[in-house]
Amino acid sequence: MATDLLALACDDEYPDPDDLAVSFREAVPLGQESELFEAMARGAHPEAEAVLSHLGKYHPDKNVAKTARTAAHKAASRK
Repeated sequence: MATDLLALACDDEYPDPDDLAVSFREAVPLGQESELFEAMARGAHPEAEAVLSHLGKYHPDKNVAKTARTAAHKAASRK
């Protein structure tokens, strides 16, 4: 479900980082980013890798972005 919510927030090709951060915070509780990203990387959702890559590229918080990129790499390697 979180992947679907985040996919909606990542719908724009070049999103406003502040809007993305607000949508992200509404979907993901503070401090639970890593756990969610790991679950997304292991899951079977068809958009998980794209969502994680998008967050890794556009999220304004460098730590969140890095964690998302790492999870995107794990999701890609599962294919």
